[in-house]
Amino acid sequence: MGTDDAATCRTVFCTLLLLTLSCDCLAADLDLAQTAVLEEINHAGAGGIWAELISNRGNYLMFYNAIREAYPDIQIISNCDGSSKPLHHPADLYDFHVYSNATFIFLMKDKFTRTSRKGPKVFVSEYAVNDAMDAGNGSLLASLAEAAFLIGLEKNSWNPDAIVFNSWQQYGTPSYWMQTFFRESSGSVIHPARLASSYSSSLAASAITWKDNEDMFLRIKVVPVRSGLPGAAEKMQALLVPYSLTSFDLALDQYGELVAEM
Repeated sequence: MGTDDAATCRTVFCTLLLLTLSCDCLAADLDLAQTAVLEEINHAGAGGIWAELISNRGNYLMFYNAIREAYPDIQIISNCDGSSKPLHHPADLYDFHVYSNATFIFLMKDKFTRTSRKGPKVFVSEYAVNDAMDAGNGSLLASLAEAAFLIGLEKNSWNPDAIVFNSWQQYGTPSYWMQTFFRESSGSVIHPARLASSYSSSLAASAITWKDNEDMFLRIKVVPVRSGLPGAAEKMQALLVPYSLTSFDLALDQYGELVAEM
């Protein structure tokens, strides 16, 4: 075994040891070899181990196989984007980040509609409108673009700096309050929704069924950007104006039927 191979094996061993400790294993349960490595890690600091992990990116499969064998319940997230083309390595999920202007983030609402359903699932860990002209210290435009993006995630499912503060005051940005409309999305039933409008390219909409204790609701969210939906008032007694996020809950009975018409 060469020097590089030995170093890689040692780093794999350290990784498994750190995972063991993170799983609430008592230090008293470690053998002499593990204890010696742990003392070395404590002496060198975590930075040394992470430096070794970064330098061993080319040995991904060795790490993957070792972790999978020792901890089959741990989900492994790849930092390679698998939304446009398949990953060339195994993983349970792939990490996805997106930061851009409001227009680009809005158009990302359809990103995962076109993504293959085969292979690892997407883990969207970071997203935001970060363009200075669109976002500033928090803007309605940024929150609407992010709402459209979340609607796309919701329909394909499955939460920027959301709070501005200084030493004496704080406030939730529009993006923060927008995200409160999505807190019931996890665990809800997603319904197929089709927009029958000539403005569908500048709209985002979703429909979910969710429960609050014993009550059940149909929640509909709509983000019209460039144009409103003047005809919506005739059917729903609701005015959907441009540059808005509209969310409303319709009460359902135990059979899933609407309790009352809008």
